[in-house]
Amino acid sequence: MKKFFFALIALVALLAIVVWGGLLPSPSSSGGEPTPPSPAGVPTPTPGVSATPGIDAQEAKIEAEKIALALFPEVKVDRTTVELTDNGDSPFYECEIRTQDEEKIQVWIDPATGDLLGFSAGSGMMGRPAEPSLSMDEARETARAYVDEKSGGADLTQTSEQYNPFSSGAIGTVAGRYSFNYARLIRGVPCSSDCFHISVDAVTGEVCRYSKQWKTDEDLCVANTVPSVSGEDAKDAVRAYLKGTWGDLPGLDIHTADLRWYDGQTGSTDAVPLVWEVRFDDDHYRSLQYPHDTNAYVDAHTGEVLACSYHPDAT
Repeated sequence: MKKFFFALIALVALLAIVVWGGLLPSPSSSGGEPTPPSPAGVPTPTPGVSATPGIDAQEAKIEAEKIALALFPEVKVDRTTVELTDNGDSPFYECEIRTQDEEKIQVWIDPATGDLLGFSAGSGMMGRPAEPSLSMDEARETARAYVDEKSGGADLTQTSEQYNPFSSGAIGTVAGRYSFNYARLIRGVPCSSDCFHISVDAVTGEVCRYSKQWKTDEDLCVANTVPSVSGEDAKDAVRAYLKGTWGDLPGLDIHTADLRWYDGQTGSTDAVPLVWEVRFDDDHYRSLQYPHDTNAYVDAHTGEVLACSYHPDAT
C-alpha cells in the first residue's frame, strides 16, 4: 500500500508530499463555502466488505459506502460513487462523496477488513485569509490527539511537520494546512513506510486529511539496531553517489542522517534492512516554488546506497 500513498501524496500532496502544495484545501470559517464537518469515530469494520470471491460485489460496495458515510454523519449528501481499485499493490475501495454544495470527500477503505485507510475532505480557496488562524503548536496538539485515537496505543514517533500554504495564480497565496507524519516504531527504530499522516486545516483547526500505512511484519526486522556504518559515513556515501551520478551539485547541503527500517521496499518475506535516511538539498531544490529537501537510503551495515530520490529536473 506504500505505492498507493506515495501516489496519493503525488495524487493529492504528493498529493502534495513532494511539494506539499495546496490540494483539497478547506475553506475559511469566516467566509467562502461551508467546511465538511470533522470525521466521526471510525466505524467498526463490517463483515462483507471483502472482495473475496463469493461475496456479492454490489453488496460489498454498499457496505463500503456505509463505512464512508458514517465518518461524516452531518454532511448533506448529494451523491456517492464507490469503486474497487487496484494500484498494483493491494486493492482498496475508493468512495467519493459529493455534498449538496458540490464539495468532494474521498475515503479509502480496505476491502478485506473494512479498515479506514485514509480520507481527504476540503473545498476551494475562496474566502480564506492570507495567514493561518492557529499556530503550529495548536495544530500539532490536534494532530497528536487524533493519531492517538486512531492508532490504538501503537508505538509511534513524530518524524516530520510542515506548514503548506495554498497558492493559485487567480487568488494568490492563502492559509493552507499543517501536515504531520508519525512513524511506526519497531525495536525502537522508526519505519520509513509504516506511518500515520495527519493534516490540520490552518484556518478551521479541523483534521482535513488522514492516511495510514501499516503492513510491515515485525519478525522481518531482525537486523542489529546498532549500525556498523556511522551516520557521517552514510552522508559521505551519499555525497560520493551524487557526485558519481550527477557530478558536482552547486550548493549541495547534507542535513541529517537518521536510522530507519527500510520497510515497504523489499519482498513480503525478505528481511527488512536497517538504513540511514540521509536528507539533503542543493541550489536547485532551494530555488523551487516550494523549496524542499530530498533523501537517500544507505544500508546501515554495508554502507551501500540503496535508493536516492534526487531529480535534477524537479519542479
